[in-house]
Amino acid sequence: MKEEETNGNSRSLRCNERGVEGFLSAVDPRQWLNGISSPTEAITMAVEVAIIACLSLMFILVCTKCFIPLLRCSISVAKPPKK
Repeated sequence: MKEEETNGNSRSLRCNERGVEGFLSAVDPRQWLNGISSPTEAITMAVEVAIIACLSLMFILVCTKCFIPLLRCSISVAKPPKK
C-alpha cells in the first residue's frame, strides 16, 4: 500500500487531493527561507532573486519603450484621416 501512495495510485479517492491549506503553505514567504542552511545557499538564492528582478525590469522596459509605442503607432496609422 505504501508503494501505491508514493506513485500517486492510491485506492482512496481523496488521498492525493490537494487542498487550499497546502497551496497557502507553499505561498507563505516564511516557508521559502526554511530550506536555507548555509551561507552558500543564501547567496545563491539572493543571486537568483536579483536575476529575476533584473529580467522583470528589462521585460517591462522593452514593453513600455518598444512594443507599446509600436502598437500605438500601428493603430493610429490604420485609422483613416478625419475630414
